[in-house]
Amino acid sequence: FYKRFRERDPLVFFIVDRRELQRQLYDEFIKDIHAPYFQEVIKIVDSIEELKSILIMLHEREANRQSIKRGIYVALIEKFRPKDFAELEPIRKKEILVLLDEAHRSLYGELGATLNRLLPNAVKFAFTGTPVMKYERNTFGLFAYPPGEFYLDKYFIMDSIRDGYTLPIKYQVVQELSGVRINVSEEEIKRLLEEWSRNAEEIGSLDDLAEEEEFPQMSATRQEIRSKLNKIKVFLENSNRLRLIAEDIAKRIRDDTENFKFKAMVVVASRLACVRMKHFLDEALVARYGEEARKWSEVVMTYNENKDPEEIDSYRKKMLETWRGGEGRGVKDWEEANRIIQDSFKEEEYPRILIVTDMLITGFDCPKLKIMYLDKPLYEHRLLQAIARVNRPYRTNELEKQFGLIVDYVGLLENVRETISRYEMLDKETYKELFEESVSKIESSLQELSRLIDDVKQVLRSGIKVGVHEVKIDVDKIKELAKQGGDIYSELSIHTTTLATGYRVGNVQVLDLLRKIRAIHKLYNALGAYEGKLKFHEDVSILLKIYNGIMHSTKKPRLPESFWHELYKLVHEKTQIPDIALIESITIDADELEKVLAELQAIPPGSARAVYASAEAILGFHSILEQEPLNPVYKEIHERLKKLEEEWSNRREVSEAMIKEIADLYEKFSRYKKARDSMDFAQRLIYDTKSFLSERFSLKTVNLENTETTIRSLAEKYRYLGKTTFYEEDEKKLRLAILKDLFKLLSGITDNDTIVRVGYELTDYIKREIIQQSQRPS
Repeated sequence: FYKRFRERDPLVFFIVDRRELQRQLYDEFIKDIHAPYFQEVIKIVDSIEELKSILIMLHEREANRQSIKRGIYVALIEKFRPKDFAELEPIRKKEILVLLDEAHRSLYGELGATLNRLLPNAVKFAFTGTPVMKYERNTFGLFAYPPGEFYLDKYFIMDSIRDGYTLPIKYQVVQELSGVRINVSEEEIKRLLEEWSRNAEEIGSLDDLAEEEEFPQMSATRQEIRSKLNKIKVFLENSNRLRLIAEDIAKRIRDDTENFKFKAMVVVASRLACVRMKHFLDEALVARYGEEARKWSEVVMTYNENKDPEEIDSYRKKMLETWRGGEGRGVKDWEEANRIIQDSFKEEEYPRILIVTDMLITGFDCPKLKIMYLDKPLYEHRLLQAIARVNRPYRTNELEKQFGLIVDYVGLLENVRETISRYEMLDKETYKELFEESVSKIESSLQELSRLIDDVKQVLRSGIKVGVHEVKIDVDKIKELAKQGGDIYSELSIHTTTLATGYRVGNVQVLDLLRKIRAIHKLYNALGAYEGKLKFHEDVSILLKIYNGIMHSTKKPRLPESFWHELYKLVHEKTQIPDIALIESITIDADELEKVLAELQAIPPGSARAVYASAEAILGFHSILEQEPLNPVYKEIHERLKKLEEEWSNRREVSEAMIKEIADLYEKFSRYKKARDSMDFAQRLIYDTKSFLSERFSLKTVNLENTETTIRSLAEKYRYLGKTTFYEEDEKKLRLAILKDLFKLLSGITDNDTIVRVGYELTDYIKREIIQQSQRPS
């Protein structure tokens, strides 16, 4: 718009309804727009007087037919107060664009009317993050074009979930704790919601009414509903009730946050409830986790200095004292403390829990925030906006958020859902997307978990083919054996070894099995402290052990009995499900592999045990070779081992010749390694180069006069340099020496292209080893 009408001096107004949105709009959007002509004229309007002077200037220039200075302004809707602009005449200019955020509420009442009167010909676009409620449609009619179409464009929650920008939300209602009802009475909520629904067009937003101050002219209907809202608020502030909720949060927080990998928010009914919740939560967390847990939670709210009740003011003083104290921060006031707390929550380990009432339940983005403990009555837009705090995706290499979780201590979600449906306050398509697909009971995830587990158990029962070998595992049978203390070691060890061999060669069925077990593990953990998941504890324990057994076997094929014995404890004691194993740190050494090979050679060829023992040997050999993946000798042996692996996959029985070939290959590797271990660094590089060429081209003698001299010279030169890069002239010198020797050695044995390729490979290997050696402490 601005670019198109630039020659006609366009004006753009960004209108928002909160200072935080104003800051976000500028810091995270406008200032990153790459258009110098745009950036030059942006202005944040800081006061009503400044806005008034801008509009007066615009009107005067228009009235005098003077050119209007083009501009882009960011302002709060609250600045358009009628009394301040009563004498201003409208600005008739058409090249004005007004972008209104949170339009479901921004255009209500006098503020919106003032804006429309002052800019009658402006092009207006309205944005909202929540769907249009029935009682708001007169307001939205202002923007309808053509008439009757309330949305120019609709990108709703399910679109966002499908595109990966947000996650589904699951909710759980907690009705009582320690035998005490903590929910607001269901009848009380229903009466309130039904009375509001019948009078919604008169009353408007129930959330706004809850925050509105009482005044004498308030209608009888509004007064009656306000009375019900106040009664609920008093119930929610009760100290005994808040203590029970704090104890429940402390009990479940570790599971809900997946061992504190994610963060949590507690939303309570009032500022007084914030202070009380902080006190009770500190008590409960310290009792469970020790004194350090006192720093796990922080309150973020507004304060009215010297006007707040003693309980709130006392907490403010204590909070500021803490932040100004041992931390050594020069915190000015509570507003600065709030900002520091928010930043720390997003970027640091502590705090792990934020306690809020109004602040941060809209417009606060923190992808690590997974769970909201909801103990505040929110009804329509604010409810939808609040619960959306937990639906931001978060993913790292080790961690992925599956969904956002709401634990509802008020008992509102289900009743709000029913009311909106019954009174058709949303159109049917929007209601279905919101309350049937994107926000659903936690039980729906439990059903998904059950389906995934049944699917994997069926796959394992039916069998997985690895070459000509087939693995069948009856998880229910393993479960019973584990309960009875039976032998699960023999069967599971054989199966995981075979499946690990399939994993190494990219067997599609094995890869799919592992993918599904990972999904089960993630979903089980994501369900947090929800008790319903415990009926799957044994199944998940066994499947995860199989998964970790396969992954371990790719690195260290001979798993100890203790690895499987942990299953007895998992099944009997319902101990915490372990994480997916980190296999990078697991390695097999040469002594272990020699034992595996000795056992293999002692087993009769053709026996069933020989099949699995040879698989163990091949996997162990691979594991050792992968410790130095760039070593050219290891690469050559690795290629020969892969051929043996393919042969194993296609044979039901293992022949004596195959066992001998595995043993001979290892013997050759062992001789190479033992000889190499006694050499200095330069000798090792020369030995690696000669051994590789001997193995690759079947040479009995290898003479590398130029290469040997150059390697010794460069190894000595870089020994004390501590360089991270190799000089270009040194690389050329090394490559020329290698190629000179290779052409002399291999001409007539292989073609010139192969000689050049091998020369470049050896240059890269030697160069890399010299640089790594120079980085090691002497």
